[in-house]
Amino acid sequence: MQIIYNSEKKKTMNFNQIKQQISITSYLESIGSKPKFENEHTARYIAPHRTDINPSLSINKRTNLWYDHGLGKGGNIIQLVALINNCSNYEASKILMKQKASFSFHRKQTTSSKTGIDIKKKKKLENRALLQYLQSRMIDIEIAQLLCLEAYYSVLDKDYFAIAFANDQGGYELRSKYFKGCTSKSITTIPNGSDTLLIFEGFIDYLSFLTYSNRGQQPVFDCIVLNSVSNIEQAKSRFSHYQKVNLYLDNDCTGKVLTSELVKEFQHVVDCSSLYLKYKDFNDFLIATRI
Repeated sequence: MQIIYNSEKKKTMNFNQIKQQISITSYLESIGSKPKFENEHTARYIAPHRTDINPSLSINKRTNLWYDHGLGKGGNIIQLVALINNCSNYEASKILMKQKASFSFHRKQTTSSKTGIDIKKKKKLENRALLQYLQSRMIDIEIAQLLCLEAYYSVLDKDYFAIAFANDQGGYELRSKYFKGCTSKSITTIPNGSDTLLIFEGFIDYLSFLTYSNRGQQPVFDCIVLNSVSNIEQAKSRFSHYQKVNLYLDNDCTGKVLTSELVKEFQHVVDCSSLYLKYKDFNDFLIATRI
């Protein structure tokens, strides 16, 4: 469906373009809603569509998605505008297009390019600083050493080191106390001949699950580590191969919305985040159980 509005030249914008290009935070600002908390990645608001004592409306700026912790649901900008105005998604899109004509709602666009990370050397994970970082996250060191390496890499001629976790493209997720990045965007699959698949958002949560369940190197089930929620389409193509898919995604705006969408789309997908409901993710839960 296309939404058409009049200007000097006839222009069109479909639902997907609205969701991708129009910023939720800019829309909320246009109706007088100011964030009670904000950083580079997220913002928290008093929900404008209901009585809300605490700032329960969470916005993920990177994905342009929202989640209302009071209602227990979330979605895209069209769905939020429909909720605020008590109207249909079609009517919400017309509201957005009408206001867009006189106000800039465009999201800041980021350009993607090669990471610029050049790995010089990989070896067994034994760097003291990296091991101390894992210990601070309560990760079992033996499990981490079986599944990860330590990598020495350079960016713009400066040298660094980090924990390295391999992905399916032959690249690496890199993590240290001071850095989170990757050499390529891809999922990591861990097969075990099971008819049940476990999905984790990042490899720290995967290592946390293994530590928590005392499973050592090899889990009972097949696993996929997304390494980024943007890789979900790669994982979804595998869902049909399993009788059951268990989700262990983050309890933030993006994780909750994605979990909700996947549970609705696939009958055999199960949300397992209730295990760590009071925590941001599986690792935060693990830390709390070990302190």
